[in-house]
Amino acid sequence: MFYHSIDSKELKLDINETARRLNTERGYTNDVIKKCDEALKKAIECTFCAKETVVRIADGKVDLGFVKIQSRSLSKNLEGCKSAFVFAITLGTNVDRLIKRLSVTSVSEHFITDALASSYAEAAMDYAEEIIKNGKECSVRFSPGYGDVPLEIQKNVIEYIGAEKLLNIRLGESFIMTPAKSVTAIMGIKK
Repeated sequence: MFYHSIDSKELKLDINETARRLNTERGYTNDVIKKCDEALKKAIECTFCAKETVVRIADGKVDLGFVKIQSRSLSKNLEGCKSAFVFAITLGTNVDRLIKRLSVTSVSEHFITDALASSYAEAAMDYAEEIIKNGKECSVRFSPGYGDVPLEIQKNVIEYIGAEKLLNIRLGESFIMTPAKSVTAIMGIKK
């Protein structure tokens, strides 16, 4: 079982992804973006947790011990893996509050901050992945809702790793997480 917090200063944004999310050119320099980035970094309270589980695959069905998933894409992703890491990150509720406040006070800052927060969530997943892997060879991480993996398994993932208690992640009726800038994933261990 892993549980860690991540200082926002440790999160390195992917320049290309962030520029795409901001709908601007790579290498952007803009005072409003800088202002939003600084406010966002102060709001981020990033944490993650992870747990290892078994992997059994038969006829396009993946058995992770805590949930069985009919998925050809996840079966292919976990091919050859006997176990997997299941993990989640969140940027915390302060980020949600900041984005909500900006939705009322500034449309442009709301858009920018929301885009930056999505990039920080991906950066947090990258950071957590490296800690969890600890030098092990792993498959590419795979999130519920991607490919043919149903979003409904989000509930099982959150329960299995204890993300509700550890990270304060809650699920709505449509399986959308709160805090909004939260991500879950499954990553096979190849050896």
